[in-house]
Amino acid sequence: MEKATQPRPVGSGRRPGRGAKRDRITREVTIQVEAPPGSRLKGYKAVVRRDLVVVAEVVHYKRERWVTAEGQTTIAPLPEGITSGYGHGARRFCLALHTQGQVATERLTELLNGIGLSMSKRQESMSLGGQLCSP
Repeated sequence: MEKATQPRPVGSGRRPGRGAKRDRITREVTIQVEAPPGSRLKGYKAVVRRDLVVVAEVVHYKRERWVTAEGQTTIAPLPEGITSGYGHGARRFCLALHTQGQVATERLTELLNGIGLSMSKRQESMSLGGQLCSP
């Protein structure tokens, strides 16, 4: 039997909804007002502000170096994901803008330098090519 001639399954015929969409609150601020004496608090009026923050974070890692009794040098390893001076967030941002946003390398380099993340065009192209992305 073909699909068109089969009896329909018994059910409501509707898919369940995806539920309420809730924004994840990252910071909560309580704003106080100077109330006259004898006033009482009735609650709060909530306002949710959505914003995008793009900030360059430059971290200076000071790695300990030890010399053993045998003369071998031991250096503390960098945190995972940091290769050649750029972290996960910078590489992810570059790849997303380049592939999904179709932003050219020159414009992407100007954007990163404007934000405060100094990266040359060569470093950018190496990052997009995967040479800086590999561990």
